Amino acid sequence: MNTTIVLDLLALLVAYAAGSSRGWKTSMYVVALVTAVLVYVAIHIVLAISCCHSPQEEESSVDPA
Repeated sequence: MNTTIVLDLLALLVAYAAGSSRGWKTSMYVVALVTAVLVYVAIHIVLAISCCHSPQEEESSVDPA
């Protein structure tokens, strides 16, 4: 589900960039917007990985002997 949302967001950014790239000033705003969104997505992914994959405490195994 998260992958689909990220892909949809990237598709919207590409469509916005394609429609807004007529002037130099507008192109710079689009590049800044795309960069900001990609940085946000990267931070979100890093935080999601670090929170979900934190080392869990290992249970002590008891030998039934």
